Formats: sequence, C-alpha cells, structure tokens
Amino acid sequence: MNSRTRLVALLGAAVIVVGACGGGAAPSPSAAAPASAAPPGGSPTAAPSVEPTPIPVEEEAVQLDFVLSGSWTPLLWGVDKGYFEARGIDLDIVPGRGTDLALAEINSGRVNFAFVDLTNYIIQRAAAETATTAIYVYNNIATTGVASLTPIEDPADMAGKSFGTVPQSSGRINIPLVIHQNGVEWDENELLQLMDFSVLYPTLFAGEIDTAEVGLAGSWESAYLRGQEEGTTLYLKLMSDWGFLDYSKVLIVRDDLIESDPDLVSRMVAAIAESQADAKANASGTAMYELLLAEDPQADQAVVELLWENFKTYVDKPGALDPEVLQYKIDYLKEHQGLETDLTPDDLYTNDFIPG
Repeated sequence: MNSRTRLVALLGAAVIVVGACGGGAAPSPSAAAPASAAPPGGSPTAAPSVEPTPIPVEEEAVQLDFVLSGSWTPLLWGVDKGYFEARGIDLDIVPGRGTDLALAEINSGRVNFAFVDLTNYIIQRAAAETATTAIYVYNNIATTGVASLTPIEDPADMAGKSFGTVPQSSGRINIPLVIHQNGVEWDENELLQLMDFSVLYPTLFAGEIDTAEVGLAGSWESAYLRGQEEGTTLYLKLMSDWGFLDYSKVLIVRDDLIESDPDLVSRMVAAIAESQADAKANASGTAMYELLLAEDPQADQAVVELLWENFKTYVDKPGALDPEVLQYKIDYLKEHQGLETDLTPDDLYTNDFIPG
C-alpha cells in the first residue's frame, strides 16, 4: 500500500457515524437533532472531539551533492523542529561527493530524491541518462564568485588579472566565459592558473595570483576567516552580479515516484520549504552550529555562523524554479559546451509540488 492509499484509508477511519438514540433506525437528515441540542431536562451536550489520525512515519532518504555542511543546516533544523515527522517522513540525509555521485544514486534507484547542480542535471537529461524531474530550488543564486585582495566590482576590473582555481571546477570554464560575455579581453592561456585546492588560497594570500574562485556558502567563508587570521581582508564578487544565472542546489525526484506516490513528493517538498522558511526567520548561527556539531564533530563554529548569515542574506527566493534561468542555462551549455538538445524548460521541471 503506497502513502496515498494509506492516507486515504486513515482519513476514512476517522469518519464517525452517529446513530439514533435507542438503537432504532437512523433518522433522516431532516429529522436528526443538532448535536448541541439539549436532552429533555438537561443541558446542551457538545459533540465528541476527534483527534486527527497521525500520518505513519516512514524513512525516506535525500541524497546531497556534497558533505553535510552549514549549507544544509535548514534540513537539520526541520528535522529538529518536527516538520518532516509531521508529514510522515523520517528524513535520512545522505552526504555526497559531487553531483555526479548524487545523480548516480538516484538513477540507480537507491534514493528517490537528490540535490544536484543544474549544469550536470541538464547534461544528463539531454543524454537521456536520468529519468528525473526538478521540483524545488534550494539555493536560487549562482554561488560561484571571485575572491581578491582588492575590490573587484566590474568585469573590466579583471583585465590583466590572473585567476586561480582547481582543474575539476566548472569555474575554470564559467568565469572566463562570463568575463568575455561582458566584453572584456582576457587571455586564459596567460591568466588562468590551475592548482591543487590545498594551495589555492595560500597562493592568493601570498599575492602570487590576483584572484581565486570561491563558492558562497562554502569555500568563501573559510577563506575569508583565514584571511582575517592572517590580517588580510578578502573581497567577494559573485558571478550572478555579472549576469550569470544558475542554480547550485536543485532537488530532483524520480519520475516513477511522481507517478506512483505524488503525495509523498508533495510532503517532502512542503517539509523542506517550511524548514528553510522557519530557519531563515528564527534560527541563529549558534543554533545552526550546534545542530551541525551533533552530526560533524569537526564543524567550525565561526565558519558555520558566517555561512548561515550569508545564506540568509543571499538565498532569498528558494522554492519555485524560474523557466528563464533554465532557458539561460540550456542556451549557455549549447553555445559554450557544445550541448546538443531539443530540451525546453518545461521538459526539465515542475512547480506543481511547491506549497501554495
């Protein structure tokens, strides 16, 4: 029996049929006395109260694209506050090691829900490698940015400046393209420097490169605080400020689950949405740190608290997916990465499960 069937059965069990007094046949509706009518010589009797039947709680996993970090503390907040349990979900948060792994887990059927980045998701959909649909955007901005020792405001400020990143990062392609799209001449062969992540920010602090890639609500907070410890002020410029559109964390679901149990999909999305909204309104950085510390004893309080403040500031419209962002990304991948596809935004997502 699936979740929808269980819910219908439970609601049916909650219906109370009130028979006629004296054990005779039930009176017709026109003859039935109001529930509050007083018996002869007595006072009015209140209708019996019925406690709503709780939804059975069952474990359901959601696969993350990376490790459990401060970015995911709204999920921990929702679990702690009972928002998932109230919707019949015992949430299992599964850490990951990248979007490709998250896609592999959901494609194999080991999980029904996964958070992925938009780029890899569109590429797999174009290749018909994943039978999934995007249903919720957890982080609605392009979080890729440039860190620098002096302020970078306009794309023209990157002219002649070196940029460091790691070989496997999408930023090695995206950031130079965004610079070029803004009409700035920038020679990748001379200015792009690839290196191991362990030396990326020390190289920046030493002045050996002018700028370095960072991710908001991720590597940026650690780099910023490390700079403070060394007496250096680090500056951030997000690529979204230069016209780059993206979603870094999108919730996708298996299409067969949408067909078999849309009620579960609705309950999962509603619980995530309530968790994010309530956390943004009421959760302090210290509270988020304590929740994460219970899962990760290595959590750094200063990093988590700064990350949470940034998350609240920049992630202002989680929930519904914007088809303009999806179309931008499709066009971007066609033009700059040679993607061949006839996909439209409507093929990729639905907002039908977003709470009204």
